Amino acid sequence: YYTDYWTISLEADIDLNNETIDPVILKHPVSTGVLTFDGNNHTIKNAKIVTDATTENAAGLFDANHRDALKNLKLDNIHVTGSNVGNSTAGVLSGYVSANVQYITITNSSVTGGKYTGGVVGYGYTSVTDCTLTNCVVKGGYKFGGIIGYICSSSDDKMVNNNKLTNGLNWRIL
Repeated sequence: YYTDYWTISLEADIDLNNETIDPVILKHPVSTGVLTFDGNNHTIKNAKIVTDATTENAAGLFDANHRDALKNLKLDNIHVTGSNVGNSTAGVLSGYVSANVQYITITNSSVTGGKYTGGVVGYGYTSVTDCTLTNCVVKGGYKFGGIIGYICSSSDDKMVNNNKLTNGLNWRIL
């Protein structure tokens, strides 16, 4: 039997040894279900994520389902290169999310993307709260920012709040 709510719980730090990987797909087994990825304050470090530069896509460590929540995670030395085609999205954590993102710490990382590019999330129909970026570079196009490139909301419950950018965040418009 499937429940509507699942949680993936990270139980140890992960070192990806500077490998180039595809975005990690997070998906609830039932399309209407909600998945939460809880990092338990562990660290994922040393990875490169490169997506196909010739297609519109979402680039980030996670390819999050439309209802996935991501929280309590540290990312270090994660470098994301996304596409500049169409409405492509890119963020160190995820290119696109529409559930809450909370307590994410990103250090010594970078993201290069297209239209929607952000240090944590590129495009979100979400809340991004209590996140910290330190020593990060964000390069993007039309809609980009240090925390989130673009937030879309039809209600007041979606917000970007209590986030910090420290130690020389570099922004560049492509």
